[in-house]
Amino acid sequence: MATHRNMNLQALAKLTPKFWSMVGTSSIKTIRHRTSKGIGVRGGVLYRFQPYSPEYAKAKAAGMTRTTSRAGNKGTKYKNLKGRSVSRQVSPPNFELTQRTMTDLNERRTDASSVTIGWQGEYAAIVENNESRGKYVVGGLADKELEAVMVLMGKQFDFNWNKHVKNGTVTVNL
Repeated sequence: MATHRNMNLQALAKLTPKFWSMVGTSSIKTIRHRTSKGIGVRGGVLYRFQPYSPEYAKAKAAGMTRTTSRAGNKGTKYKNLKGRSVSRQVSPPNFELTQRTMTDLNERRTDASSVTIGWQGEYAAIVENNESRGKYVVGGLADKELEAVMVLMGKQFDFNWNKHVKNGTVTVNL
């Protein structure tokens, strides 16, 4: 006895650029949120950032200004920060002096099989410099955070099954 049903199983695993863009957006939000809490990821494991050096913490808490007199009066901002708003948060370290580095974290490329997120130019150099020293590793997702991506994939497979495969046919030879 043979029952003939055709199923489009290829449609089950089809992931569109729109899906990958959703994964990218979700990952970016996760990285920004985690980093703002002073947490990085190394080898798939979450860890707390090391405290800032006492000198840097003092400068950041003061708004990155130089004192101009022995009396300790506030002076001017460091030249490269003039006109920029700076975060004064020092505990926990949050990798957000001007917030421009984390704002630059965006989707860089999306296609039918993947999404690439990351930084460009000056901001990529800042991230790379810190990560190469093992100080503040902000890029990537921890194993726990990858579970959220797997949930998104599961939902997409369910959607694909219900839309493209469910009402198909299967051939069974007995």
